Amino acid sequence: MVRKLIASALLLAVAAAAAAQNKVHLEARVTKKYEDYFAKKTDGFVEGTVEAETPAGIKIKTKGKDGKSVLIAPSDVLYVEYAIGKNAAGFRLPLGRIDNAVKKLTGRQKSAALEKAVGELKAVLPEVKAYPSARKYVEFKIAEATALLAQEDVTDVRKRDDAVKLLTEFKALNPDFWTIVPALKTLAKLQEASGLSEDAAKTYEALAAVDGVPKELKQESEILVGRLLLRGSKYEAAEKRLAKLAEGMSEGDAQKPFVQAYLAEARIGQNKLEGVAKDLDNVIKGTSDGRLRGVAFNLLGDLHGKAGKLDDAFWAYLRVDALYNDDPEEQAKALYHLSALFDKVKKDPARGEECVKRLRDKRFAGTAYQKLLPPDKDAEKETKKDKDKDVKKDEKKK
Repeated sequence: MVRKLIASALLLAVAAAAAAQNKVHLEARVTKKYEDYFAKKTDGFVEGTVEAETPAGIKIKTKGKDGKSVLIAPSDVLYVEYAIGKNAAGFRLPLGRIDNAVKKLTGRQKSAALEKAVGELKAVLPEVKAYPSARKYVEFKIAEATALLAQEDVTDVRKRDDAVKLLTEFKALNPDFWTIVPALKTLAKLQEASGLSEDAAKTYEALAAVDGVPKELKQESEILVGRLLLRGSKYEAAEKRLAKLAEGMSEGDAQKPFVQAYLAEARIGQNKLEGVAKDLDNVIKGTSDGRLRGVAFNLLGDLHGKAGKLDDAFWAYLRVDALYNDDPEEQAKALYHLSALFDKVKKDPARGEECVKRLRDKRFAGTAYQKLLPPDKDAEKETKKDKDKDVKKDEKKK
Protein backbone atom coordinates (compact mmCIF):
# COMPACT_ATOMS: atom_id res chain seq x y z
CA MET A 1 0.00 0.00 0.00
CA VAL A 2 2.82 2.37 0.98
CA ARG A 3 4.64 1.59 -2.28
CA LYS A 4 1.47 2.36 -4.25
CA LEU A 5 1.11 5.70 -2.47
CA ILE A 6 4.74 6.59 -3.15
CA ALA A 7 4.37 5.58 -6.80
CA SER A 8 1.20 7.67 -7.11
CA ALA A 9 2.92 10.66 -5.53
CA LEU A 10 5.83 10.36 -7.92
CA LEU A 11 3.49 10.13 -10.91
CA LEU A 12 1.65 13.24 -9.72
CA ALA A 13 4.94 15.09 -9.31
CA VAL A 14 6.04 14.10 -12.82
CA ALA A 15 2.65 15.11 -14.23
CA ALA A 16 2.83 18.46 -12.45
CA ALA A 17 6.34 19.08 -13.79
CA ALA A 18 5.21 18.17 -17.30
CA ALA A 19 2.20 20.48 -17.03
CA ALA A 20 4.26 23.39 -15.70
CA GLN A 21 4.66 26.18 -18.23
CA ASN A 22 7.42 28.71 -18.68
CA LYS A 23 6.47 32.36 -19.21
CA VAL A 24 8.55 34.80 -21.22
CA HIS A 25 7.47 38.32 -20.26
CA LEU A 26 8.03 40.85 -23.02
CA GLU A 27 9.16 44.45 -23.17
CA ALA A 28 6.13 46.71 -23.75
CA ARG A 29 7.59 48.06 -27.01
CA VAL A 30 7.46 44.61 -28.69
CA THR A 31 4.23 43.07 -27.38
CA LYS A 32 2.43 43.67 -30.68
CA LYS A 33 5.17 41.75 -32.49
CA TYR A 34 4.35 38.59 -30.51
CA GLU A 35 0.62 38.96 -29.80
CA ASP A 36 -0.29 36.06 -32.12
CA TYR A 37 1.42 33.80 -29.55
CA PHE A 38 -0.34 35.18 -26.43
CA ALA A 39 -2.82 32.98 -24.55
CA LYS A 40 -5.06 36.07 -24.48
CA LYS A 41 -4.78 39.30 -26.42
CA THR A 42 -4.32 41.22 -23.17
CA ASP A 43 -1.35 39.13 -22.04
CA GLY A 44 2.15 40.58 -22.12
CA PHE A 45 3.90 37.21 -22.14
CA VAL A 46 4.35 34.05 -24.20
CA GLU A 47 3.63 30.87 -22.23
CA GLY A 48 4.66 27.34 -23.12
CA THR A 49 7.48 24.81 -23.35
CA VAL A 50 11.01 26.06 -23.98
CA GLU A 51 12.44 24.17 -26.97
CA ALA A 52 15.83 25.85 -27.25
CA GLU A 53 17.88 28.62 -25.62
CA THR A 54 20.69 30.07 -27.73
CA PRO A 55 22.38 33.47 -28.18
CA ALA A 56 19.71 34.13 -30.83
CA GLY A 57 17.01 33.97 -28.16
CA ILE A 58 14.44 31.69 -26.51
CA LYS A 59 12.49 29.32 -28.76
CA ILE A 60 9.22 28.47 -27.03
CA LYS A 61 6.25 26.37 -28.11
CA THR A 62 2.96 27.77 -26.86
CA LYS A 63 0.74 25.48 -24.81
CA GLY A 64 -2.23 23.58 -26.21
CA LYS A 65 -2.67 21.11 -29.07
CA ASP A 66 -2.38 23.92 -31.61
CA GLY A 67 0.78 25.29 -30.01
CA LYS A 68 3.11 27.33 -32.23
CA SER A 69 6.86 27.79 -31.92
CA VAL A 70 8.31 31.29 -31.73
CA LEU A 71 11.84 32.64 -31.29
CA ILE A 72 11.98 35.59 -28.88
CA ALA A 73 15.05 37.80 -29.25
CA PRO A 74 17.04 38.51 -26.04
CA SER A 75 16.48 42.26 -26.44
CA ASP A 76 12.70 41.69 -26.46
CA VAL A 77 12.65 39.84 -23.11
CA LEU A 78 11.61 41.67 -19.94
CA TYR A 79 12.11 38.65 -17.69
CA VAL A 80 11.43 34.90 -17.71
CA GLU A 81 9.42 32.81 -15.24
CA TYR A 82 10.88 29.33 -15.47
CA ALA A 83 8.70 26.45 -14.26
CA ILE A 84 10.51 25.48 -11.06
CA GLY A 85 7.75 23.83 -9.06
CA LYS A 86 6.30 25.05 -5.79
CA ASN A 87 8.55 28.10 -5.31
CA ALA A 88 7.61 29.81 -8.59
CA ALA A 89 6.33 32.87 -6.71
CA GLY A 90 9.60 33.22 -4.78
CA PHE A 91 11.42 33.07 -8.11
CA ARG A 92 9.14 35.61 -9.77
CA LEU A 93 9.12 38.25 -7.00
CA PRO A 94 12.74 39.53 -7.30
CA LEU A 95 12.49 39.62 -11.11
CA GLY A 96 9.49 41.94 -10.88
CA ARG A 97 11.28 43.96 -8.21
CA ILE A 98 14.24 44.59 -10.53
CA ASP A 99 11.94 45.67 -13.36
CA ASN A 100 10.04 48.02 -11.03
CA ALA A 101 13.29 49.50 -9.67
CA VAL A 102 14.62 50.24 -13.16
CA LYS A 103 11.40 51.77 -14.49
CA LYS A 104 9.87 53.53 -11.50
CA LEU A 105 12.43 54.20 -8.75
CA THR A 106 15.39 56.52 -8.32
CA GLY A 107 18.11 57.21 -5.79
CA ARG A 108 18.18 55.33 -2.51
CA GLN A 109 14.82 53.67 -3.14
CA LYS A 110 16.14 52.17 -6.36
CA SER A 111 19.36 50.96 -4.74
CA ALA A 112 17.46 49.46 -1.79
CA ALA A 113 15.09 47.60 -4.12
CA LEU A 114 17.97 46.24 -6.21
CA GLU A 115 19.89 45.11 -3.11
CA LYS A 116 16.77 43.35 -1.82
CA ALA A 117 16.29 41.63 -5.18
CA VAL A 118 19.90 40.41 -5.18
CA GLY A 119 19.40 38.94 -1.70
CA GLU A 120 16.17 37.23 -2.77
CA LEU A 121 17.78 35.77 -5.90
CA LYS A 122 20.70 34.42 -3.88
CA ALA A 123 18.20 32.75 -1.54
CA VAL A 124 16.47 31.14 -4.54
CA LEU A 125 19.71 29.74 -6.03
CA PRO A 126 19.74 26.48 -3.97
CA GLU A 127 16.16 25.78 -5.04
CA VAL A 128 16.87 26.07 -8.77
CA LYS A 129 19.93 23.79 -8.90
CA ALA A 130 17.80 21.01 -10.39
CA TYR A 131 16.69 23.37 -13.20
CA PRO A 132 19.80 24.28 -15.26
CA SER A 133 18.19 27.07 -17.30
CA ALA A 134 16.59 28.67 -14.24
CA ARG A 135 19.89 28.45 -12.36
CA LYS A 136 21.82 30.14 -15.18
CA TYR A 137 19.15 32.80 -15.43
CA VAL A 138 19.24 33.53 -11.69
CA GLU A 139 23.04 33.81 -11.83
CA PHE A 140 22.74 36.26 -14.73
CA LYS A 141 20.08 38.36 -12.96
CA ILE A 142 22.24 38.56 -9.82
CA ALA A 143 25.13 39.83 -11.97
CA GLU A 144 22.85 42.23 -13.87
CA ALA A 145 21.29 43.67 -10.69
CA THR A 146 24.77 44.08 -9.18
CA ALA A 147 25.79 45.98 -12.32
CA LEU A 148 22.73 48.22 -11.98
CA LEU A 149 23.73 48.93 -8.38
CA ALA A 150 27.22 49.88 -9.55
CA GLN A 151 25.71 52.27 -12.11
CA GLU A 152 23.67 53.93 -9.34
CA ASP A 153 26.82 54.81 -7.42
CA VAL A 154 29.73 55.19 -9.85
CA THR A 155 32.05 56.06 -6.96
CA ASP A 156 31.58 52.63 -5.36
CA VAL A 157 34.47 50.74 -6.94
CA ARG A 158 33.73 47.59 -4.92
CA LYS A 159 30.26 47.18 -6.43
CA ARG A 160 31.61 47.73 -9.91
CA ASP A 161 34.39 45.17 -9.38
CA ASP A 162 31.85 42.66 -8.00
CA ALA A 163 29.66 43.12 -11.08
CA VAL A 164 32.61 42.76 -13.47
CA LYS A 165 33.69 39.57 -11.66
CA LEU A 166 30.19 38.04 -11.76
CA LEU A 167 29.65 38.87 -15.44
CA THR A 168 33.14 37.64 -16.41
CA GLU A 169 32.47 34.32 -14.66
CA PHE A 170 29.04 34.05 -16.28
CA LYS A 171 30.50 34.73 -19.73
CA ALA A 172 33.11 32.00 -19.28
CA LEU A 173 30.64 29.37 -18.05
CA ASN A 174 27.66 30.10 -20.32
CA PRO A 175 28.87 31.12 -23.81
CA ASP A 176 25.83 29.53 -25.52
CA PHE A 177 23.04 30.60 -23.15
CA TRP A 178 20.44 33.07 -24.38
CA THR A 179 21.54 35.83 -21.96
CA ILE A 180 25.14 35.88 -23.23
CA VAL A 181 24.41 38.94 -25.42
CA PRO A 182 23.05 41.20 -22.63
CA ALA A 183 25.75 39.85 -20.29
CA LEU A 184 28.54 40.84 -22.71
CA LYS A 185 27.02 44.26 -23.40
CA THR A 186 26.70 45.00 -19.68
CA LEU A 187 30.21 43.73 -18.98
CA ALA A 188 31.75 45.88 -21.73
CA LYS A 189 30.05 49.03 -20.40
CA LEU A 190 31.31 48.33 -16.87
CA GLN A 191 34.84 47.66 -18.13
CA GLU A 192 34.79 50.91 -20.05
CA ALA A 193 33.52 52.80 -16.97
CA SER A 194 36.37 51.20 -14.99
CA GLY A 195 38.91 52.53 -17.48
CA LEU A 196 39.59 49.02 -18.82
CA SER A 197 39.29 50.10 -22.47
CA GLU A 198 41.28 47.17 -23.88
CA ASP A 199 39.19 44.66 -21.93
CA ALA A 200 36.01 46.40 -23.09
CA ALA A 201 37.17 46.24 -26.72
CA LYS A 202 37.84 42.50 -26.37
CA THR A 203 34.37 42.00 -24.87
CA TYR A 204 32.73 43.88 -27.76
CA GLU A 205 34.76 41.77 -30.21
CA ALA A 206 33.59 38.63 -28.40
CA LEU A 207 30.02 39.91 -28.76
CA ALA A 208 30.51 40.40 -32.51
CA ALA A 209 31.82 36.82 -32.75
CA VAL A 210 28.88 35.13 -30.96
CA ASP A 211 27.21 32.58 -33.25
CA GLY A 212 23.59 33.19 -34.11
CA VAL A 213 23.36 36.88 -33.19
CA PRO A 214 21.79 39.17 -35.81
CA LYS A 215 23.97 41.01 -38.32
CA GLU A 216 22.83 44.33 -36.81
CA LEU A 217 24.23 43.36 -33.40
CA LYS A 218 27.57 42.32 -34.91
CA GLN A 219 27.74 45.69 -36.65
CA GLU A 220 26.81 47.50 -33.43
CA SER A 221 29.64 45.70 -31.64
CA GLU A 222 32.13 46.75 -34.31
CA ILE A 223 30.88 50.34 -34.01
CA LEU A 224 31.34 50.25 -30.23
CA VAL A 225 34.94 49.05 -30.65
CA GLY A 226 35.48 51.98 -33.03
CA ARG A 227 34.03 54.38 -30.46
CA LEU A 228 36.31 53.00 -27.77
CA LEU A 229 39.27 53.76 -30.02
CA LEU A 230 37.93 57.28 -30.56
CA ARG A 231 37.54 57.86 -26.82
CA GLY A 232 41.11 56.68 -26.36
CA SER A 233 42.23 59.23 -29.00
CA LYS A 234 43.36 56.39 -31.28
CA TYR A 235 41.92 58.20 -34.28
CA GLU A 236 43.92 56.52 -37.04
CA ALA A 237 43.08 53.01 -35.79
CA ALA A 238 39.44 54.01 -35.41
CA GLU A 239 39.30 55.39 -38.95
CA LYS A 240 40.73 52.17 -40.43
CA ARG A 241 38.30 49.98 -38.50
CA LEU A 242 35.23 52.11 -39.23
CA ALA A 243 36.12 52.58 -42.91
CA LYS A 244 36.38 48.81 -43.34
CA LEU A 245 33.01 48.36 -41.62
CA ALA A 246 31.39 51.03 -43.82
CA GLU A 247 32.63 49.30 -46.99
CA GLY A 248 30.68 46.15 -46.09
CA MET A 249 27.42 47.98 -45.38
CA SER A 250 24.67 48.71 -47.89
CA GLU A 251 23.33 52.23 -48.42
CA GLY A 252 20.04 51.25 -46.82
CA ASP A 253 21.69 49.92 -43.66
CA ALA A 254 20.24 51.74 -40.64
CA GLN A 255 23.60 51.90 -38.86
CA LYS A 256 25.69 53.17 -41.76
CA PRO A 257 25.00 56.89 -41.06
CA PHE A 258 26.33 56.39 -37.51
CA VAL A 259 29.49 54.85 -38.94
CA GLN A 260 29.86 57.83 -41.30
CA ALA A 261 29.47 60.22 -38.37
CA TYR A 262 32.11 58.40 -36.31
CA LEU A 263 34.42 58.38 -39.34
CA ALA A 264 34.06 62.16 -39.39
CA GLU A 265 35.06 62.20 -35.70
CA ALA A 266 38.17 60.14 -36.48
CA ARG A 267 39.16 62.60 -39.22
CA ILE A 268 38.54 65.63 -37.00
CA GLY A 269 40.83 64.04 -34.40
CA GLN A 270 43.58 63.79 -37.01
CA ASN A 271 42.96 67.35 -38.33
CA LYS A 272 41.86 65.88 -41.68
CA LEU A 273 39.10 68.47 -41.94
CA GLU A 274 38.54 68.78 -45.68
CA GLY A 275 35.04 67.64 -46.63
CA VAL A 276 34.04 66.76 -43.04
CA ALA A 277 31.47 69.56 -42.74
CA LYS A 278 29.78 68.37 -45.93
CA ASP A 279 29.77 64.74 -44.70
CA LEU A 280 28.13 65.75 -41.41
CA ASP A 281 25.62 67.97 -43.21
CA ASN A 282 24.65 64.98 -45.39
CA VAL A 283 24.20 62.82 -42.28
CA ILE A 284 21.92 65.44 -40.67
CA LYS A 285 19.83 66.00 -43.80
CA GLY A 286 19.47 62.26 -44.41
CA THR A 287 17.92 61.35 -41.07
CA SER A 288 15.16 62.23 -38.60
CA ASP A 289 16.77 60.07 -35.89
CA GLY A 290 17.30 62.31 -32.84
CA ARG A 291 20.24 60.25 -31.55
CA LEU A 292 22.07 60.42 -34.86
CA ARG A 293 21.45 64.15 -35.23
CA GLY A 294 22.78 64.62 -31.71
CA VAL A 295 26.03 62.88 -32.65
CA ALA A 296 26.37 64.85 -35.90
CA PHE A 297 25.63 68.30 -34.43
CA ASN A 298 28.10 67.67 -31.58
CA LEU A 299 30.75 66.78 -34.17
CA LEU A 300 29.93 69.96 -36.09
CA GLY A 301 30.52 71.80 -32.81
CA ASP A 302 33.93 70.09 -32.51
CA LEU A 303 34.75 70.97 -36.13
CA HIS A 304 33.80 74.64 -35.73
CA GLY A 305 35.67 74.83 -32.45
CA LYS A 306 38.86 73.57 -34.12
CA ALA A 307 38.45 76.23 -36.82
CA GLY A 308 37.99 78.96 -34.19
CA LYS A 309 34.33 79.53 -35.20
CA LEU A 310 33.10 79.59 -31.61
CA ASP A 311 29.71 81.15 -32.41
CA ASP A 312 28.94 78.34 -34.89
CA ALA A 313 30.19 75.79 -32.35
CA PHE A 314 27.90 77.29 -29.69
CA TRP A 315 24.78 76.94 -31.84
CA ALA A 316 25.67 73.36 -32.85
CA TYR A 317 26.03 72.25 -29.21
CA LEU A 318 22.90 74.17 -28.20
CA ARG A 319 20.86 72.24 -30.79
CA VAL A 320 21.94 68.98 -29.14
CA ASP A 321 21.00 70.17 -25.66
CA ALA A 322 17.67 71.65 -26.70
CA LEU A 323 16.49 69.36 -29.51
CA TYR A 324 18.57 66.20 -29.96
CA ASN A 325 19.16 65.06 -26.38
CA ASP A 326 17.99 61.42 -26.61
CA ASP A 327 21.45 60.08 -25.73
CA PRO A 328 22.72 61.15 -22.26
CA GLU A 329 26.34 60.85 -23.43
CA GLU A 330 25.78 63.27 -26.32
CA GLN A 331 23.80 65.73 -24.20
CA ALA A 332 26.55 65.59 -21.55
CA LYS A 333 29.10 66.50 -24.22
CA ALA A 334 26.97 69.44 -25.40
CA LEU A 335 26.48 70.74 -21.84
CA TYR A 336 30.19 70.49 -21.11
CA HIS A 337 31.13 72.64 -24.09
CA LEU A 338 28.23 75.05 -23.57
CA SER A 339 29.41 75.67 -19.99
CA ALA A 340 32.49 77.38 -21.46
CA LEU A 341 30.92 78.86 -24.60
CA PHE A 342 28.14 80.69 -22.74
CA ASP A 343 30.93 82.70 -21.14
CA LYS A 344 33.25 83.03 -24.16
CA VAL A 345 30.62 83.66 -26.84
CA LYS A 346 27.54 85.03 -25.06
CA LYS A 347 29.30 86.69 -22.11
CA ASP A 348 26.84 84.97 -19.80
CA PRO A 349 28.86 82.99 -17.22
CA ALA A 350 25.74 82.39 -15.09
CA ARG A 351 24.24 80.29 -17.90
CA GLY A 352 27.53 78.45 -18.13
CA GLU A 353 27.36 77.58 -14.43
CA GLU A 354 23.79 76.41 -14.97
CA CYS A 355 25.08 73.96 -17.61
CA VAL A 356 27.63 72.63 -15.11
CA LYS A 357 24.90 72.18 -12.51
CA ARG A 358 22.72 70.29 -15.00
CA LEU A 359 25.65 68.12 -16.07
CA ARG A 360 26.05 66.94 -12.47
CA ASP A 361 22.56 65.37 -12.64
CA LYS A 362 22.22 61.60 -12.19
CA ARG A 363 21.05 61.30 -15.80
CA PHE A 364 24.68 61.83 -16.79
CA ALA A 365 26.27 59.60 -14.13
CA GLY A 366 29.18 57.68 -15.58
CA THR A 367 29.42 59.78 -18.77
CA ALA A 368 32.88 60.84 -19.90
CA TYR A 369 32.03 64.54 -19.71
CA GLN A 370 30.59 64.45 -16.19
CA LYS A 371 33.88 62.89 -15.11
CA LEU A 372 35.72 65.93 -16.49
CA LEU A 373 33.95 68.29 -14.08
CA PRO A 374 35.77 69.47 -10.95
CA PRO A 375 34.53 68.01 -7.64
CA ASP A 376 31.23 69.42 -6.39
CA LYS A 377 32.08 70.69 -2.90
CA ASP A 378 28.44 71.33 -1.93
CA ALA A 379 27.46 67.77 -2.89
CA GLU A 380 30.42 66.37 -0.94
CA LYS A 381 29.25 68.24 2.17
CA GLU A 382 25.70 66.88 1.76
CA THR A 383 27.04 63.33 1.30
CA LYS A 384 29.11 63.66 4.48
CA LYS A 385 26.04 64.91 6.38
CA ASP A 386 23.98 61.92 5.16
CA LYS A 387 26.73 59.48 6.14
CA ASP A 388 27.03 61.06 9.59
CA LYS A 389 23.25 60.74 10.06
CA ASP A 390 23.39 57.04 9.07
CA VAL A 391 26.24 56.43 11.55
CA LYS A 392 24.23 58.09 14.35
CA LYS A 393 21.16 55.99 13.51
CA ASP A 394 23.26 52.81 13.68
CA GLU A 395 24.73 53.84 17.02
CA LYS A 396 21.23 54.46 18.44
CA LYS A 397 20.09 51.01 17.29
CA LYS A 398 23.03 49.42 19.08
